[in-house]
Amino acid sequence: MKHIVDDTFNSGSITVQKGDLISIQLPEVPTAGYRWEEEHAESATGEKYICESDGYEPAPAKAVGGAQIRTFNYRIAKVGEGVIKLINRRSWSKTADKTFEIKIVAK
Repeated sequence: MKHIVDDTFNSGSITVQKGDLISIQLPEVPTAGYRWEEEHAESATGEKYICESDGYEPAPAKAVGGAQIRTFNYRIAKVGEGVIKLINRRSWSKTADKTFEIKIVAK
């Protein structure tokens, strides 16, 4: 099953089944240098969640230089709990402008 998660899930949790796909969709403004990237994605036992794919699509407004929707797709391979944390920052900056974190509970 595919679960679509957006920024309203930030600091929350989601319960899924082993094998489900979590599609995290977040707005970003790449023309201003801000991009989402994975900071941490692993289970409580230290196993990495693998991002199967990521990409972007223009936001509905279609304004030049406007926001886009960045998508990260994670397949949950094992039962257990874990966390996916993404940060939004400029590539030359050491500090995040925004963070997104979600707790995963896989049954």
